[in-house]
Amino acid sequence: MSSRDPTRALALTAVLCLFGLFASSTSTAAGVVTDQATVAPDTSVALTSITIDPEDQTGQTTNAPGAWSTNLADPLSQVAVWRDGQLLNDPYAGPGTLGEVNIPLQEGDNTFTLRGTGIFPMNPYYGAVLFFDGQQTPPQIAVYNQNAGTGPFMVQPARTTIIGSANGGLFFDKAPGASKYTSPDGTTVEVISYSIDATTGGSDEVSAYALGPDGTPDTTATLVLRAISPPRAAVSPPSVAFGEQVVGRRSAAQAVTVSNVGLEPVQLYGVSFAGLDADSFVISYDGCSGKTLAVSTTCTIGVRFSPAAVGPANATLVISDNELAGAQSVTLSGSGDPCPCAPVPGPQGPPGPQGSTGATGSQGATGTQGATGPQGLTGAIGPQGATGPEGPAGRAAPKLTGEASSCTTTTTTKTESITTCTYTFTYAATAAAANAAVIATANVRGHVVVVARGQIRNHKLRLTFRHLQRGRYQVALLKLKPHHKTALIGHSTIVIR
Repeated sequence: MSSRDPTRALALTAVLCLFGLFASSTSTAAGVVTDQATVAPDTSVALTSITIDPEDQTGQTTNAPGAWSTNLADPLSQVAVWRDGQLLNDPYAGPGTLGEVNIPLQEGDNTFTLRGTGIFPMNPYYGAVLFFDGQQTPPQIAVYNQNAGTGPFMVQPARTTIIGSANGGLFFDKAPGASKYTSPDGTTVEVISYSIDATTGGSDEVSAYALGPDGTPDTTATLVLRAISPPRAAVSPPSVAFGEQVVGRRSAAQAVTVSNVGLEPVQLYGVSFAGLDADSFVISYDGCSGKTLAVSTTCTIGVRFSPAAVGPANATLVISDNELAGAQSVTLSGSGDPCPCAPVPGPQGPPGPQGSTGATGSQGATGTQGATGPQGLTGAIGPQGATGPEGPAGRAAPKLTGEASSCTTTTTTKTESITTCTYTFTYAATAAAANAAVIATANVRGHVVVVARGQIRNHKLRLTFRHLQRGRYQVALLKLKPHHKTALIGHSTIVIR
């Protein structure tokens, strides 16, 4: 490059400002000292080349004197770049210590300081020609300002001839006519301010040769770039397969999660279905529509499959947002099956509240008398009644007395014998009269057998025996009555040994 003085230095100072958090910096003879509280995340865009171009009031290059670049091809006219007190030039093996740059821009405001060789008060304007992401030609941004002026910067008109000088690029290039650059992924980089002073000296310790404190004046410029990443959202899962589902019935809900994976808020406008089978899918719950997702936050949408017809069904869940693409999408699939059975009723719902009591109706007609019910249980026995008066004396009970008049024993076998006793029983019907009956009995092995009966006068009598125990017998005298009935006349107990 022409008109470049290796004995002088240009300086550009950088201060970073992000999300309302400011980093203060002070310039010293050795460079920039910065007290940085917060470091912003990097965007996807990198600043890869800078040229300070001498220009006239229209923004066209004058080509002399005093142009500086980070281009490695000419170390005598390099520019040193700082941000937050850190020198960002890549070192190289040439005679100096400076080289090209590759600086990822941080989210928000990036304020840079540049220093280069020499001061040129005769140049009325200087431009800042910027290249991003390794592009060599043309530059993406070209702005300029009055040398040592305090007014706002200006944009170099499109197609104006400028010095580009990026590594591998053109020496003379064309201005893009813009102070703002948008990368392919939607990240924007914009010049917020640019000022330069090539008339007042400063530090001379940074240059291609590090000349040292010899009093040589420097040129100082300040450039502020604002980098803003586009909103970025992601969905998970990217596809949902519901499998087979009976036609007309709804599947269980499947969740789709939307996440903010960028550096800026994501606005979610709404959800919808697209595709031929969109009517076979329904939203069961929507926690995303109308929301603004902050960085690193999520929301959830529930989707059900309710096939409208037998066969495969495919659709797309569309989530509209403020991303560059304008929406997120999830592929949906399923298959409708015919119902093999009668509809299954759902579970019984809870009982409803009790209604208010209605008005009393009119009395109905009297019904017919019902059948007599079964007899109830017998009640408890009542208390014993009082003893009644003593009745008249009854007739004295008949007496039957008897005694054995004779007993004989006959041996029939070696082990058996028969004892025969004759008893005379006297029946006293009255106190004044007595009747007698002679009864012959036989005792065989302890058994009493009646062998004869007698008569008293003309009354028919029956004498009965009942064995009590151990040879004791009860003898009863019965009077025979019509129809085989009897009446007890008297009884007695005898003992047969």
